[in-house]
Amino acid sequence: MSNRTTKIKSFQKFLKKRYKHVPQTQSRKVLEHLIYAACLENATFEQADAAFSVLEHHYIDWNEIRVSTANELAYTFPHLPDAVTAGERIRKSLQAVFDTTYVFDLEELRKKNLSQAVEFLKSLGVCSRFMVDYTAHNAFGGHVIPLDESALRVFRLLGLAQTNKDNTREDVGGLERAISKPEGHEFANLLHHFAVEFYHADGPAELQQLLKPIDPQAVNRDWTAPVLVVTKPVKPQKLKPIIPPVAVAAVLDDDLDVAEGVRDVEEVEFLPNPITGEETPFEVGDDDEDDVPAKSQPAPKATPKTTKTKPVKKDAALKAGAKKPDMKKAKPKPPEKPSKNAKKAAPVKSQEKKGKNVPLPKKAAKKTASSPPVKSKTSAVKKDVKKTPKPPQKSPTKALRQKKPK
Repeated sequence: MSNRTTKIKSFQKFLKKRYKHVPQTQSRKVLEHLIYAACLENATFEQADAAFSVLEHHYIDWNEIRVSTANELAYTFPHLPDAVTAGERIRKSLQAVFDTTYVFDLEELRKKNLSQAVEFLKSLGVCSRFMVDYTAHNAFGGHVIPLDESALRVFRLLGLAQTNKDNTREDVGGLERAISKPEGHEFANLLHHFAVEFYHADGPAELQQLLKPIDPQAVNRDWTAPVLVVTKPVKPQKLKPIIPPVAVAAVLDDDLDVAEGVRDVEEVEFLPNPITGEETPFEVGDDDEDDVPAKSQPAPKATPKTTKTKPVKKDAALKAGAKKPDMKKAKPKPPEKPSKNAKKAAPVKSQEKKGKNVPLPKKAAKKTASSPPVKSKTSAVKKDVKKTPKPPQKSPTKALRQKKPK
């Protein structure tokens, strides 16, 4: 048996003679163990029980404690030796748990193994070493002895506390090997009773005299903590809700249906026809449907002037790209007057029916004179008309007058 194990066994016997072990029978959840450890660090069990009772009965829920300040929490349990520091540990722990899991519940950690659960608590970045070890020991049943600053002071005087190679953590090597797992809970409670008793002492003189029978060199040692290198642990990624693509498509379809429904309810406008002046109903979707083929259609060819003017329909006006006239300002336009050429063309048709030869206008005659093949055709047609004249047709009114009885 090594010298280190002998010291630990001797120290265990000393604790059993000095204190009586009273096992704790309260069953708590994982998060409750974590918050209770924040109250118990460097404080007695009586002080931690009173502070945790205030958190359970004075506040509504964990969220109210999370949004409170450290000074507000410290005001509710002034019996703790360092209430402000304890309140800051509690507030930051609840904030880190909520930011990571979005709930105040850590019961899922019971389904994982001990190493994974401990790594998760360390990854929060705000839990102290004592809080992680106490939760692992009491909530997960791990064989870990929780050590706070008061307990480490005792092991520094015994010469059992050492820092690791990276100088980031101070451990007591061989503690879990010397203390078996069934004895771990008892040893942890007795150690905490003894260490907290001398935590607020002015100096280590009294504690050195008590530990001198176990290790005579304890009188020459110092209990101050060494300077450690602080490292920031890697925080776990936050869980963000992911919307599946099917749900996104459904949302878009719903938006389109709503838009179409609103569009169908719009009132029908009555716009005057820019040519005839008649009011015709105008629907919202008419111009949208006609705009697409209007761009692809070719430009209309120039046509000669005609005597008659036909009313242009609304669809044709919209296809041509006509703008929507305002209902208030738009006025019906009067029908177009027939041109001079139309007046001259009217008797020509009546004379053709009677079979008379109609002379062409002067301008047309000049044009026909310049083109000899056209002149020969027109002259041949004129000669045929003279040879076979059509009989004059009687009007129906004259026939009715002849048949009237005298």
